[in-house]
Order: sequence, then structure tokens, then C-alpha cells
Amino acid sequence: MEIQVSIEKWKSGKISPLMMFFDDSIESHIKNAIPALSARDLIGTFYLNPGAKWFDHAAWNSVAAKTNMEFANHSWTHSGAKNADDGEGEIAACNEYVLGLKPERKIPRLLSFAYPGGCKWDVPEEDKIKALKKYNLIVRPTSAGRSAGVHVKTASELKALVEAGISTGSPIVIGFHGVGGEWLSIDLPIFTELLDFVSENKSSIWSSDPVSIYKYEMERDSSTVRISRIEGSSASRISLDCPLDPLYDEPLTLSIQKTSTIGSLRISQAGQALQQFIAGDKLCFDAVPNHGEILIEHEQTA
Repeated sequence: MEIQVSIEKWKSGKISPLMMFFDDSIESHIKNAIPALSARDLIGTFYLNPGAKWFDHAAWNSVAAKTNMEFANHSWTHSGAKNADDGEGEIAACNEYVLGLKPERKIPRLLSFAYPGGCKWDVPEEDKIKALKKYNLIVRPTSAGRSAGVHVKTASELKALVEAGISTGSPIVIGFHGVGGEWLSIDLPIFTELLDFVSENKSSIWSSDPVSIYKYEMERDSSTVRISRIEGSSASRISLDCPLDPLYDEPLTLSIQKTSTIGSLRISQAGQALQQFIAGDKLCFDAVPNHGEILIEHEQTA
């Protein structure tokens, strides 16, 4: 029996990915935002300034060890840069700290980056590009017009951003500073109402971080899937190839249209069994490009 395998638009067959950014590594993130996110198993990405006078190293080390939040580079001091050397120093110091928060992950790896607001980054464009490339940084998508507490201030406005993303299948981007405290703040009850709404729509939303979403999109659009039958058997062999740098290692969700003729399937990559799950009318599994051959073995029902 021939099968058709496709790469899903978004991870796990979700309709739209959600990125929530939290800038400046402030106390209300630790006190309010992270507990609310963790209670709902949602992901936030926190843009850290480890050299800023308000930064609490012990608290952020604890957050990294005890939660599944993501962390990103927002410069060392949030005081800007006077020249290219100063800018690279700000980036390098912050990068070292952020990478160290998740020592179990491989190095080098891609990190998200955002220039600090409210200060001058007086660095020529070509030097900015060189520094970003040197430290494997991806500039995050803009949240202009979607900054909570600044551009969108009510729960209904925030929920409308989520609804718009789901209706179009496009990424949902919402930026935050203070959450129930500090500067440019959104009220905590409004924040939790947004998170409850996201939780209610988890079947449609992939709550993740900018790097994972960026890698998925880049890999999805450049990878090729090739299928061949193994002669003399009911098994199929799949190659999932991507021409990008090895730093692009986000698993892609592959799907097979379910039919009544498919019984059970055994799916593995490089000899390791892959977990299967249902998304709508599709049988799905996650596989890493360039990580070895995928084998699908068919078991027909009687």
C-alpha cells in the first residue's frame, strides 16, 4: 500500500504558533508571569539583562532550573552601545550567561536576540550583522503594535490577537514588559485572562519560543521528503533532508492521511521508535531532518 507523507505547516499539526516575549528580566516576571505560565503549561521567552542593576541572578538561575521557560539575549546591561566593540561586548557577555542557564543543551546553538529599547545602539549595520552571525543570534520578530500594556491594554484586545492568528494560521506575537508591576505593565488579571483563553484553545495553538518557531519554519520550507517502498515487504523508507546548517535541528511534524486500509504502523528513525499521535484526520509523528532514515512498517488489519 502506497502512503503519502507531508510536512505539517506547524508543529504537532497546530493551526498557529504563539510567541510571548518578556523584556528586561524584571521582578514581576518571576513573581507573576512565570507562575501563571507554568500553571497552564505555556511557554514564555524572557529577554535577560544579567548586568543590569535590577537583575537577580539567584532568582533567574532558579527559574531556569525549575521551569520550562525559554531565555534570550537582550544585551548585558540594557544601557546601549557606544561603538561596535562595546556592542559586541554587551552581546557576548549576555550570550555566555543565557547559554549557561541550560547546560544540558548543545553548544553552539541558536538564541533569540532583541536590541534593548530606550537606549542608543550606535553600531554600524555591517557590524551588527557580523556580531549576530558570530554569536548565532536570530533577531526576534517585531511586536510593534502588539505590546501588552502599551498598544493593547484589555483582555479582549489581547484575545483578538490570538483569534486573528488562529483564523489565518500565522504566528501570534505578543510582547510584554511588566506583568502586574514595574514599567509598561499589563494588569495581572488581564494577563491571566489571556492565558486562560490560550489554554482553552490549546488544540489550535503551538505555545513555543521564537527560535523553535523560526527553525521549524525555515526547515519546513527547505526540507524534502522522499518515500520509497522496500522491495519484498510492506515497509516504506523515508528520507527527510534539509540543506541548512546543523544548528537547524528542530523536529518537524510529518503526517500520513489516515484511511481505513491502514492498520497499525511502526515508525522509527535511525532505529529509534517515534511516538505517533492523531491531529484531525492525520496520523502524525516528529522527526529531525538529516538525522537518519525513517522506517514505516505496515501491519494490515484483517
